[in-house]
Amino acid sequence: MAAYIVEYTSREYRLYPDRQLGRLSYMKLAILLTSGFEAQDRRTVVRLAEAALGLGHQVSLFLMADGVYCAPFVAGLSTKGALVVWCGHNARQRGLPGVPNVHDGSQYDWACMVAEADRVLSFG
Repeated sequence: MAAYIVEYTSREYRLYPDRQLGRLSYMKLAILLTSGFEAQDRRTVVRLAEAALGLGHQVSLFLMADGVYCAPFVAGLSTKGALVVWCGHNARQRGLPGVPNVHDGSQYDWACMVAEADRVLSFG
């Protein structure tokens, strides 16, 4: 049986396996996507998010700039447990209609995701 270290933050308890095991059981991952749907980044982000969710990690995905064009392609991640938010200002600039399972947000939402995340990745 593995030994666990319990860490309490102001919002929740986190369980970390003993560092000798070399595994982390739970992590918050924030991903920023700014490139359009024609770039390889879209597929990389989807596969990375699916893999992280499959391992039990929490994933937050923020779309801004041309990344808002990827909303229909990444919206399915929300049904798998990810939080998917796009920059509402960028979406309105580009004349995009709302996408189911993608929340309308702002730079403040991205800042909150970054503040709460254990790891942050940016594609674009």
